[in-house]
Amino acid sequence: MLQLTDKYSNLIKNTTEGNKILEYLERDERVKDLIGKKNNGTFINEINMTTFAMWHLWCINEYGQQSANKFLENYLNSDEIDVYQVLWIIGILSNEPIVLKDGYSISSIEDIVNELSYDKVFKETSSNFCTTASIINSGIVKKHRIKKVLSSDEMPNGLNVEIYNREIEIAILLNSIEGISCLPYMTIPYIKLTTFPGIFHGVVCNHSFNDVIGYSNSMINENQVSMINMVLNAYDKLNPNKKDRINNVLNRLAKAKRQEHLEDKILDLGIALEMMLLDDNDDNTQLSLSFRLRGAWLLSRIGQNKKESYDILKDIYKFRSQVAHTGILCGGDNSKIGKLKDSFSKYQAITEDIWRV
Repeated sequence: MLQLTDKYSNLIKNTTEGNKILEYLERDERVKDLIGKKNNGTFINEINMTTFAMWHLWCINEYGQQSANKFLENYLNSDEIDVYQVLWIIGILSNEPIVLKDGYSISSIEDIVNELSYDKVFKETSSNFCTTASIINSGIVKKHRIKKVLSSDEMPNGLNVEIYNREIEIAILLNSIEGISCLPYMTIPYIKLTTFPGIFHGVVCNHSFNDVIGYSNSMINENQVSMINMVLNAYDKLNPNKKDRINNVLNRLAKAKRQEHLEDKILDLGIALEMMLLDDNDDNTQLSLSFRLRGAWLLSRIGQNKKESYDILKDIYKFRSQVAHTGILCGGDNSKIGKLKDSFSKYQAITEDIWRV
């Protein structure tokens, strides 16, 4: 980024073409009116003629004179600019943009790069685009508009807190969908490179640190959109306390899905189920029995065999207790542990079913 800035700064100051662009912009009253004001976005920077000329020259070199002039006119003739707020997420793959309610979408990193016009310069800008981790494949995106310049006492509002919170909620709620595990990683607001100051702007990000990352990925597709939107609608009707509880359950379920060690997976899965099934058992009596009976009853409501569900939940509680109390599964018997590994996907599915009931 610094090399690019130095390169274009020198072109503006030391070449005939750069001087012509500078002179052209200096004659435009709209540009002169912006000089010295603060541009809005992710960082506060005082707008200066050199940076404006650098951006315009970069657009000419990348897109041609006609397109660069169009980008310039669009910026100068508008009081607002578009901001694309992206929550980069771990664990999700997407072949095509998934459009959700209220203008949110889930897209692959490639689609987001193309949408933001970063495709031509991705190698030059990747250090301040998103990928501090190769495990990121997709993001949750929401476009909003902000004033392009700020008054002296205003702070930049490229990072919208309401959108930030909603994207985190979506990422967490994705874990309620069968077979999907998702963790929020990092939020970054972007402007297109064809909007001033383009490639010469700074980037601010908010990390959502997770103590479990994992390496598995789940493909999300258009067929799951109705289910995701149904989950979002149901979640939006809950009171704040219920939402907090749901978030805690799904965070624990996400950990169970992404943990690498079986002991950790079964412990987190058991805790997630306890949060769902034992939340009102204040006297802590008959926990194991309540756990099995409530879970089996809930699963019977969606047509599952009550006796089979009871036995599966009994096993989950037993294995969860073994880890919690001794740190060892099945007394260290590798044959039994192998069978447990084979059964874990069934345990995970039954937990997802109970959450959806």
